[in-house]
Amino acid sequence: MDKHAILYRNLSQEDLIQSGAFSMPLALNATKRSLLQFRDGEILFPEKIVQTFNEETNERINCLPATLLPEKICGVKWVSVFPPNPAQFGTQNLSAIITLSSLENGYPVCVMDGTLCSNMRVAAIGAVAADLLAKKDVESIYQAFGDRRAVAVKEITKIPDEVYLLSPSMLEGIFKTKQHTSYRTSYCLNVQEVLIALSICSSTNPIIEN
Repeated sequence: MDKHAILYRNLSQEDLIQSGAFSMPLALNATKRSLLQFRDGEILFPEKIVQTFNEETNERINCLPATLLPEKICGVKWVSVFPPNPAQFGTQNLSAIITLSSLENGYPVCVMDGTLCSNMRVAAIGAVAADLLAKKDVESIYQAFGDRRAVAVKEITKIPDEVYLLSPSMLEGIFKTKQHTSYRTSYCLNVQEVLIALSICSSTNPIIEN
């Protein structure tokens, strides 16, 4: 082998799925471990760089670097977010790749798809936060944040069932409004919208006041 050759592994989304890398328990454990490592100064996590190309539609590309010092791995996630894609091209609005480099010699070791990984990260960090901040006697949730986040929360809290904390009619109204005003193909509620919906539901439905 040529000692000057720079060799690295390419992993597609299909490769990662087949390897089992997108197991939710695996993602949750990695998220918890990473938060503790960051607390202990074992992870370098600079501010992300955002390049916005259209202020009106918020088309942008984000660069998110991080380094795992004990593992001697430095990585960067390159995320493209183009909200008009679904309406203009019938394609998803987010795509990403991840590049990992060795701290032994600085050489790249892997370039892989980061699209599904980004979604898993959002779900996992939300689930870990919910586990730490939620009331400990809660037995059920309503899937207001979308399937991935609900699966993550259920996985970490071992919740077996559902309860309608938010009125279906309330959710339907918000979803329809988002559908007519957003470029997105997914109309899951963000945190602010959930709080608004909960406030309205609790003030109009005595069953869920508490």
